[in-house]
Amino acid sequence: MIASYWKSADGTITVYHAPFEDVLAAGLVPVDDIALVHDDPPYGVNANTKGRASGRTSKTSLGHGGEPRNNDFPSVVGDTAPFDAAPLLALDRPTVIWGGHLCQPALPRSTSLIFWDKREDTTPDDNGDGEAAWTNLGGPIRRFSHLWRGTCRASETGVLHLHGTQKPVALSLWVFEARAKLQPGSLVFVPHGGSGPDLPACRAMASGMGAGGLDLNHFNSVRGPVIPKCTAAQQNNPLALCSTGPINVWQSTSNQTYKGLLLRADKRFSHGFQMLASYASSSNIGTPGTGTTNPTTGATSNPGLDLDNWHQKSRPLITDYTQALLESIRTLVDSHPPETTVYPGHMGITTLGRESATNPFLLEIASQR
Repeated sequence: MIASYWKSADGTITVYHAPFEDVLAAGLVPVDDIALVHDDPPYGVNANTKGRASGRTSKTSLGHGGEPRNNDFPSVVGDTAPFDAAPLLALDRPTVIWGGHLCQPALPRSTSLIFWDKREDTTPDDNGDGEAAWTNLGGPIRRFSHLWRGTCRASETGVLHLHGTQKPVALSLWVFEARAKLQPGSLVFVPHGGSGPDLPACRAMASGMGAGGLDLNHFNSVRGPVIPKCTAAQQNNPLALCSTGPINVWQSTSNQTYKGLLLRADKRFSHGFQMLASYASSSNIGTPGTGTTNPTTGATSNPGLDLDNWHQKSRPLITDYTQALLESIRTLVDSHPPETTVYPGHMGITTLGRESATNPFLLEIASQR
């Protein structure tokens, strides 16, 4: 009999330290209840996990939080030969297999692949720009952008990596919510646990959260928390270096980058003319979340999100008509004799000569000659 290696306190998450074929054969997983098979198997590429030994970094090179860069990690078990996904396909359940294009025999043709862009807008290096997953979820190819290059990460910064092939929790959450459309409490079968990013993601789904709370303290980990648990004597001591529970942070499934540029040119000319020209350009790209308040994928005419306004141009011409109006009045007064009858709105009938001598406005016009 296969005993559970770890089980959550509420019994919703169970980890078995055994080949997934044996777990299925023992009937420990109700296949018909599986809402998603999410697998990250060995890619069969004999990946180099010896960061320091390969000369890619010095032993004193440190990253965020003081952790060494590119640690030497154990080799991936089973990575010397292509993975055979036939047992997973036989389950006939919604399935996502990372590195599925490397499986042998080849997986069935699919239009609903996933590409994880883990470089985003950063410069290329000797690692791949991303990873691909085969799915039978239906729909078109989808892309998930989430920076994940060693210590340069969009999430989980300052947290020690458990392995060089580790994937972010945010990726699992996005697959669960945005692609598989899982409901809280859905059963997820993870054949290869790896460094365990699916565990906090599954915990989030089981608790009914739309996006995951990530415990940076790993309080319930079988390896123990990062900050040691408080003893009874330390519970009420504010100076004690210990922890009493998880340290959760919000892990959003959406990831957007906004860039904007605004140019303005202002030119004043003679005779009261002014020219104003402006140009605004914005780019709001990334991966939308699945909540009701999150932006959704933008129109096909431009990449980006619905709230993205790429180009806005404005070229108004502003004219000051004051001088033109004064010149018009001056010409009118000069072209008529003083005895010309005037019908002003502020008093009775008068003459142009009288208005020219007493009207403050006309007196000011005359003084500007």
